[in-house]
Amino acid sequence: MVQIGETKTLYLFTKDETRYNIAPTKKEQHDAYAYYTTNIELTTGNYTPKVEWTKIYDKTNYYKTAADQDNEEAMYGAKITTTDAGFDTEGNASYGYLTLSQIKDAMTTALGGSNAPASFDQVLYVDNSELFSVIGSTNDASTGIMSMNTFRNPLAKNAIIYLPYRSAAQATTHNVAVMKEGSTTDFTSPVDFQLIDKNPFFAPFSIQLAADKYATYARQVTYQGYGTDTYASIVLPFALSVDANGEHKDDLGGFYEFTVGKMKDNGLTYTSTPSMQGTDYHATAQFSKLTADAAANTDYMVRLPRTNATPQVLFTVRQKGAFIEKTNSKNQLIAGETVQNTLDGAAANLTSYHTYSGVRMNKATNQDVFYFSYNKFVALRNLRKDVLYQWPFRAVYKFNGSPAAAAKAFTTMEIAFDDTTDDKTPTGIDELNNDVTLAVTTTDNTIITKSKKDTEVRIHSLTGQMVARTTVKAGETRAFHVPTGIYIVNGKKITVK
Repeated sequence: MVQIGETKTLYLFTKDETRYNIAPTKKEQHDAYAYYTTNIELTTGNYTPKVEWTKIYDKTNYYKTAADQDNEEAMYGAKITTTDAGFDTEGNASYGYLTLSQIKDAMTTALGGSNAPASFDQVLYVDNSELFSVIGSTNDASTGIMSMNTFRNPLAKNAIIYLPYRSAAQATTHNVAVMKEGSTTDFTSPVDFQLIDKNPFFAPFSIQLAADKYATYARQVTYQGYGTDTYASIVLPFALSVDANGEHKDDLGGFYEFTVGKMKDNGLTYTSTPSMQGTDYHATAQFSKLTADAAANTDYMVRLPRTNATPQVLFTVRQKGAFIEKTNSKNQLIAGETVQNTLDGAAANLTSYHTYSGVRMNKATNQDVFYFSYNKFVALRNLRKDVLYQWPFRAVYKFNGSPAAAAKAFTTMEIAFDDTTDDKTPTGIDELNNDVTLAVTTTDNTIITKSKKDTEVRIHSLTGQMVARTTVKAGETRAFHVPTGIYIVNGKKITVK
């Protein structure tokens, strides 16, 4: 036994045993022994936690509770180190050992103040990667030592815990990453990664999940029903596998599978006759189905599968072995791609903006913004309230065309997916023939109707089965997603490919 403060020479013995079996009941054994000497000095060190807060988002807009669905409090990250006391035995670690209890106690003491969160649920990450090691347990009750699950629970719902490579054993709950040995920025994770909808997210470092682990994200949506399209605007911090037909497949099927698309250049269509007066125009935006994987931190439109379902369904994204990409911006709105369009020969471009923090947008200062609502994009200038409350993992479009185009603005954008292999490439805004009350066109598995006045639309299959029956309002464009086949629309036969 070595006492604290004592230096002692100890011996480590090894044995090499080789056996030569001669018969089942007889053997010959040869033993080789070796020993090593080592000098051990047992000392103690005082590792005092040190917390450094970083403000990530000045403001947010997120679902905190059922009674507080649009909270805008700031969000922070924490970096954990120690004071100068302590010992670095390997010469490549900046700081010493800490327990999860020590870290949590230090964070509790550091709450409050001008540049610190008021509570743990404002913390989006805890970076412990510069520590030599983090000590915890797998079960609080049986050991009396804090577990990672207990440590993480009070943090923000999408919080990430980063650990030094020596502490891989502490990765026992979701959203925990372990630094690669020899690196200062590369992290892996042996556990699943879960994203909670409507809650802020920020990743200061990228994370590679183990090959058998999943990144998941779930959202409850209002399902439009069989025979019509149900869409969702989405942005995620990991790439999503997509086949050549734009479909994300999953072994679980159902609402774990969907089609992914992005808005086409020169893909707007609209009616030139105002539905009411002034500038009340309505448009349809064509979206191309992806032919390769969806990129991380890029906004897309997803189309849910056609099936019998309740009005509210849980649409779930799962990606096996995902690579969680770091968040490169602390802005509430992050600019994406610009879609090029023309309107009567003038530029009518749309730029996408997505959010991981959630955002409040004032109507008076965002007249050119279109937000997603009830299966279409709607002009913010027509919002009844003065402020739009946008949750995380969603996108808006901003109209940034020429003044000439702005004078002929539209108020809504319906959504239609277009076949990426179709030779019919849109060339701009198409005018609706003024002599036609109801115009019907088809594209990839889609019937598109445009009406100059309120019109009842009845769609039947060739066998007489009712596919859809609804009223298309004056100036409205409505898209119906159907399987390939022949259909009867208001008594006229059409073919859908």
